[in-house]
Amino acid sequence: MNIPREHRVIIVIACSIFLFLAVLYIRRFSTLLRNKWVPTIGTFPRQKKLIKEHISIETWATMIDLWCGHGGTLRFFAKNYTCSSLVGVDLNNIAIQCGKILHRWKWYDTIELFAKNMYSVDLQPYDYVYIFLMPNIMQQVQDRFETHLPEHTTVICMAFRLPTRTPTQIIKDTDGTPKIFLYKKS
Repeated sequence: MNIPREHRVIIVIACSIFLFLAVLYIRRFSTLLRNKWVPTIGTFPRQKKLIKEHISIETWATMIDLWCGHGGTLRFFAKNYTCSSLVGVDLNNIAIQCGKILHRWKWYDTIELFAKNMYSVDLQPYDYVYIFLMPNIMQQVQDRFETHLPEHTTVICMAFRLPTRTPTQIIKDTDGTPKIFLYKKS
């Protein structure tokens, strides 16, 4: 088979571009895995309504959302409360970057997002800690709170309670189902 020289050059260029794109895709996918990409679940509108109706937050307060995803709940707090500082941490770097773009676009200047493990975050500066995690993780979170949470901090747990702690307040949905659990360390 005799292929003209011009066609061979085009084939080589096309194959090179294809290989370059394939390597780029594989690198991007492996970066996702290396950064411990995890899916995010946001707080639902019905739950946000409960927060707005039942929780008052001081204007000077600082808040951190552990495993915040793209920061949707933080945007809710920025819109409905006048906290002095809102911070979110999550392992999902892609969600964090998307959240940063959304925050800049919508002018939420009190929100900061960080791609970090929540176990490495200093909880001392925060007045409120917001968490919406699965039940199997709540024991680890509770252990961390016992040793790293300041006395004055209020913990807002969405949907799942801390395993062995008694909440200071339980907010129930309209059907009577407990949805939000508030805790104080003392």
